[in-house]
Amino acid sequence: MKFNELIKVDEIELLNENSLRDNEIKELYIGDLLSRVIAKIDENTLWLTVQAQINALAVACLSECPVIIFTEDVEVNADLVKKANENQITLFKTKLTGGKLARVLVEKGL
Repeated sequence: MKFNELIKVDEIELLNENSLRDNEIKELYIGDLLSRVIAKIDENTLWLTVQAQINALAVACLSECPVIIFTEDVEVNADLVKKANENQITLFKTKLTGGKLARVLVEKGL
């Protein structure tokens, strides 16, 4: 699955209008402890987390992770979306847990 194919996944909602890369997703990482996430994600990683906060966005920027999917229907504020736009990070949201969404993504070709 490629990053730009995520918009076809019914279980997730796009939160901002950044263009999605057409490169292949090579890794899926589910994690909320930001110090661990920094060591595990990169530009080929799709990151699932409940950490809908500015520090999570900073981790994505530092690691060049292009997409974050916020799980468990966490609240994502407008300031975070604005900052993600400025840093060309695409944000999605889902009601599913990270594990359930991972299963859905694998079924769809990840």
